Amino acid sequence: REKEKRTQEKVPKETKKIREPKEKAEKPENFEKKEFEKKENEGSIENQLRAVIKEFIVASKLNVNIKNIQNRNGRYIVNLEGKDIRYLIGEKGTTLNSLEYLIGTMVKNVKVVIDSNGYKNKREESLRALARKKGEKVLETGNSIKLNPMSARERKIIHEEISFMKELETQSVGEEPKRCLVIKKKR
Repeated sequence: REKEKRTQEKVPKETKKIREPKEKAEKPENFEKKEFEKKENEGSIENQLRAVIKEFIVASKLNVNIKNIQNRNGRYIVNLEGKDIRYLIGEKGTTLNSLEYLIGTMVKNVKVVIDSNGYKNKREESLRALARKKGEKVLETGNSIKLNPMSARERKIIHEEISFMKELETQSVGEEPKRCLVIKKKR
């Protein structure tokens, strides 16, 4: 028995850490709504955007810089560049879209588009090419094709491109985040 006790003492038992639920997620002081309301009164929308995005970049510790901010018809286009830009783009631009939404909620009444190296235009072109290719396949075979789940913005691009093909129609099916498109012949 003594030998068993010694063996048990030498081999430490692995303990699993149990994650306890947080009562309430705490917001960093820098992201308080009051602070952004103050900034809104201090300067132009462009300056607010620059401040909020810089604050985000510093907090995320990414090697990314603001290349420029342009105002086109009330839409602010923010171009970013840097070594870590791939982390901000994410898979199929999902992180970029989320960042747009976040920045849009922080700076009120402003439509913000965040891009890097023309990524959004490239993605749109690849989606349009996909729509044409799949549309032609539906016309050839007569069978409907279900595409992979996409964001609302991406589905809209596919809907738009298929609308130019008179014999075809699209239909969104499923629930977010797995909502997808079906391309089929018109009845």
